[in-house]
Amino acid sequence: MRFFGAAGLKVALIARNIEELSVVETDAEGVARFAAPLLRGRGGAAPPLVSARAAEGDFAVLDHDRAAFNLSDRGVEGRAHPGPLDAWLWTERGIYRPGETVHVLALLRDAAGDAADVPLTLRLRRQNGTVAAEAVPRPDPAGRRLWSVPLSPGAAQGAWTIEAFAGPTTAPIARAILTVADFVPERLAVDIGSAPGPLVPGTPLSLPVTARLLYGPSAAGLPARGELVITPNPEPFPQLAEWRFGLVEDTPDTIREELALTETDAQGQTTATLFLLRAPDTTRPLRATVSVVEVSEPGRRPSRARISLPVRSQPTLIGLRPRLAAGAVAEGEEAAFDIAAFDAEGRPIARQGLSLRLVRERPDWRVGDPRPPCALRDGGA
Repeated sequence: MRFFGAAGLKVALIARNIEELSVVETDAEGVARFAAPLLRGRGGAAPPLVSARAAEGDFAVLDHDRAAFNLSDRGVEGRAHPGPLDAWLWTERGIYRPGETVHVLALLRDAAGDAADVPLTLRLRRQNGTVAAEAVPRPDPAGRRLWSVPLSPGAAQGAWTIEAFAGPTTAPIARAILTVADFVPERLAVDIGSAPGPLVPGTPLSLPVTARLLYGPSAAGLPARGELVITPNPEPFPQLAEWRFGLVEDTPDTIREELALTETDAQGQTTATLFLLRAPDTTRPLRATVSVVEVSEPGRRPSRARISLPVRSQPTLIGLRPRLAAGAVAEGEEAAFDIAAFDAEGRPIARQGLSLRLVRERPDWRVGDPRPPCALRDGGA
């Protein structure tokens, strides 16, 4: 038994009947040794406990009968303890197309962590378990073993497995998983130009959309589509980030409208025309998100882009800025607020006839009432 960096500890082997079977001291390396026959006791003489005591009074007990803290049923069981030989396998990436070459790097180590100069068999299995290739690569001076295995053009898609064997009849000592899939990289880039201004209800707004192929000919004659989404804007003005606008309980419904775009012209350009007939009935500022603008390449694979812009539906906004630490005020202290009026662009303006009402909410939790809790409000001018 080893106690790292702790020499001179008194270590006791305690039987089930609470009898100290033996007491030894740890050596300079922190190792305590008990005679082997003491560990073979049965019944009351079985040694389930080990205690360690330091000269200054520190004390610890190890109970061998208690179950270890095990989280294996939650997917965190950790790596299995290796045997006399341990191997590491990895590939330069995790996904390959049929016809590409898989480059496998393997390291073989012994129990001391040194490179082991013994034959290591690498085997590639298809997703159905059949063997696709096998090799015994020689290690380089650093102990690395490199295996390059080409996949056939008709390689089946799915999860393939690489196994490492230290002998022809032994179980694998390491595994690595790679995926074979006929994936296609992006071929088209879509950009949405800057808006000439905010979106005003009842006024059309045009956004330039440009598509370009990442290689090959120009992106001409490609179909396009889009979607307009209207939602509340929590920060309509960057320079007024500390201000709050609208009623906190005001939650307008999200508006979604399809956008019809023409095909791209000879330069790969088209136009998205935004038109909001009327704004939702809300006290909160709004923003428009031109979402999921799709331009389909000749293979019908779409590429997407997105942009957000403000909606100016209210000529005047009333802002409230609380001067509260952490959003709360202690009992008996002063609650301070700044109140101001702003125009549609966030510029302060003079406004007469504003009134202020302070609302107090008193939650009423009713025992046994299946209805949700209600709030009683007291209002005052």
